[in-house]
Parts: sequence; C-alpha cells; structure tokens
Amino acid sequence: MKTLRPIGAFLLRVVIFTIAATVLTNLGVSRTDAALKNWINTQGGSWFDAGSWSPAGVPDSSDTVTISNDGTYSVLVQTGSVAAASIHVGGGSGTQTLIYGTPSDQLFLANSAV
Repeated sequence: MKTLRPIGAFLLRVVIFTIAATVLTNLGVSRTDAALKNWINTQGGSWFDAGSWSPAGVPDSSDTVTISNDGTYSVLVQTGSVAAASIHVGGGSGTQTLIYGTPSDQLFLANSAV
C-alpha cells in the first residue's frame, strides 16, 4: 500500500475542496455570508448611497436590512429596484419610512417588516 507524500496529500485536499465548492455553488449555496446592513443616516437619503449603510455598501439580495435608528427620516428609492433577504423598518422612537417610487406614485413603508 502506497502512502501519500505530504505535498500529494495537500494537493488531494485542494482538489476535494475545489470540487465541493463547485458543487455547493452550483446548488445555489453561497460561500460568503450575507450581511446585516443597517441604515445609519438619520437625515434620510437615497437607498443607493453606500455611505448611509453600515457596513458601507448598498445592500444586495442576500442581505438583511434594518432601517431602525431613532428619529424621523425617510429612505428613498426613486428609480431602479432594490433586493434584500428581508427589510425591517421601525425604531424605538420617531418615524422611519421607506419610500419607493416617484412623487406622484409612491409606496410607503413605515415601522414595518417586509
């Protein structure tokens, strides 16, 4: 019976890991964790302003979103679409509002979960 040399065993592990990662990716299982994105701009503003989120960056479809800092402000999505695993709107005090649409055709979400 032959034993693998250390480098051979290492390469075998790399090949197995690569195959497993490929299979999981093809099954729709992500190798990266979804983020919890918190709105931090209590003056309100555009959903697409990366600096208004913590950690910085606009949420994507795998992220859980919270708009919950106390205060009265609106987060606006005038054009385009947004995607998130879930969106939670509402803090301990004030009114936090997510507005989707144009001034003449809007959807308001205040103190809600979607």
